[in-house]
Amino acid sequence: MVPLWSSSMCRNGRLSPVLCHASSSASSSSSSCVSSIRRVDAYYNNKKIVDGRAGPVDIVKEAVVCLRSSDIQGMESLILSEDASDSSPCRRSDRIRIGEDGGVLVSLKSVFDVGSRRLLPFNLLRRSQVLSVLSLERDTCQVRTKISSKYGEEGILVWNVERDGNTWRIVRVSREDTGECLPTTLHPVHSPESVIRAYLDWMKKKDYVQAHQLCEGIPFASMMMGPVQSHAVALSFLEPEQRALLDSFFDEHESYRCIMDQKEYVFGDAVLIDEQCMVQEVVVRDREGTWWHAAFELSIKQHHGCWSIDDIRMH
Repeated sequence: MVPLWSSSMCRNGRLSPVLCHASSSASSSSSSCVSSIRRVDAYYNNKKIVDGRAGPVDIVKEAVVCLRSSDIQGMESLILSEDASDSSPCRRSDRIRIGEDGGVLVSLKSVFDVGSRRLLPFNLLRRSQVLSVLSLERDTCQVRTKISSKYGEEGILVWNVERDGNTWRIVRVSREDTGECLPTTLHPVHSPESVIRAYLDWMKKKDYVQAHQLCEGIPFASMMMGPVQSHAVALSFLEPEQRALLDSFFDEHESYRCIMDQKEYVFGDAVLIDEQCMVQEVVVRDREGTWWHAAFELSIKQHHGCWSIDDIRMH
């Protein structure tokens, strides 16, 4: 793995003057050093782009820098023009309405999927890495990068890049499904998708207490006074001797029982309300073969930078 900005450290076999100055000055802070690296890289990358000498990795570097500061106009200049915007309404399931897209990159949602739109705005540039570069065809390339969001979530992004005349342009960016380990507790590095998978896994094992560790957004008091949607999660906090109450709830609200008696599930549409809130549709099949639609609402606003389940709406 190569740090995304390692090329700044050496020009023609010599240290960049900016880095030499930063290294020789004992009073220079690490933040000013990083800022200097970014300025040097921005200069060389922009020059390459103007001269038509920028390769796929140069374009990806420039895009990450633009999105670090939410420079949407600069980002649009790096995208293949015919895919630069999307005026179509957000997709909605035919069974359950999951919300409207928002966030910094909503105008570019035809190019960036939900996962990449979570990670890239105000990303932690110093943790960015180029993992691999794959040439698919003569004028098509795929660049994989490791990105950390400003809140700490980590993920691998796949950048599909095509040659447009003398310049490489970005066509599509998506978060790679790496099959990450399921979390047992909340942590900033975990994606919301992994939190949902872990919750479903614990519920299938009937370990409601462990499942509740991933649902800090729903207070225990909602068991008695919250909306129906909150009960299935809140009741999972009950001790084993109280689980008869849980069974009673599922008898009354049959659609929620599929979460316990699930045989399989498939992720459906997802909506990024903003960088701190999203909704993920999950289609669950119970042991009798009936399919149920669930909309998981997650946020990180109240959870110390960790994605947590706030609500589950069933249909």
